Amino acid sequence: MDRRQDRSGGGWRLSTQGRGFNRQQSRHLLSGAADVVAVGEIDWTALNGSWRGSVACVAQGVDDCSVVLQINIRPRRPSEPTVVLLLNGEICRRVDVNGTHQHKRWTHVQGRDSSSDPDQLFPDPPDWFPVVALGPVVSPWIYHQVFNAAGRLFMIDTGGVQWVDPPSGGAR
Repeated sequence: MDRRQDRSGGGWRLSTQGRGFNRQQSRHLLSGAADVVAVGEIDWTALNGSWRGSVACVAQGVDDCSVVLQINIRPRRPSEPTVVLLLNGEICRRVDVNGTHQHKRWTHVQGRDSSSDPDQLFPDPPDWFPVVALGPVVSPWIYHQVFNAAGRLFMIDTGGVQWVDPPSGGAR
């Protein structure tokens, strides 16, 4: 895998040599038909001042497609975590908790149905999605709840995840 700058959002995305993903793969995964299960321990890495916790997923009926569920925590904005669904290293969906978009702050879902589609807004998460209070401190338990809720929203069973609290302090 290599890192390429994502010009649309100024951030970084992982790329698997340009494989990308297609509508058939994303729709199958997001429909629940793939019986996606996240397994293993959250692996925390530091990237650009943020903590990124990732776990691999196993999916049925989707050939040649790696699936990763990831939570991003920015120590300077701890009450704005983002949970990302990566297909072949590229963002398919993300939940921006307390995120700002179109000059408005709210918890919203963004993404695309294939690597070649533009980023778009999707319906907001349902009422059962956890609310994260704006503030300088968020408990690891809240991050865990957000991660599990995003998994549910993306039709991923997170019951097999061994949650490890994010490291404290700023990432380098």
